[in-house]
Amino acid sequence: MERELDVELALSVSRRTGRPHIARAVVSHPETPFESIESVFQELIGTGRPCFVSRDVPAFDRAVELLREAAQVLSLAHPFRYPDPEAALDRCGALDAVERYYPYDRPAGGEPAIDTDLIDSVIAEYDLLETGGSDAHGEELGMDGLDR
Repeated sequence: MERELDVELALSVSRRTGRPHIARAVVSHPETPFESIESVFQELIGTGRPCFVSRDVPAFDRAVELLREAAQVLSLAHPFRYPDPEAALDRCGALDAVERYYPYDRPAGGEPAIDTDLIDSVIAEYDLLETGGSDAHGEELGMDGLDR
């Protein structure tokens, strides 16, 4: 990334560093032309872009096995961002929760652009906990979610 931009980013990289951290560092650097995190993803670090680095993702069953050892609750994050939301939701039988509330590219204050009947039926079928959030990628947490 630094080589591509010909700058040194103020970023300490660890195992927990993700693309949102990198995008924020790029935007905050005074010598880069990027003004938004979205533009960094679109031009540099999104899938197929010059600085994209793929990661090894375990098979679903193996991931569930590993996560069961480490977590109290397993949840499917933002199911309507998957290429096939119905297939993603079909996996909820092995999980405890699903992200029901998420800002799916909706206008401020508008209704989400998702099939609420589908996700509600999956929640009922598998007796899932409902979660919500903003993925904590931005500076402001809790932009979407459950009320108290």
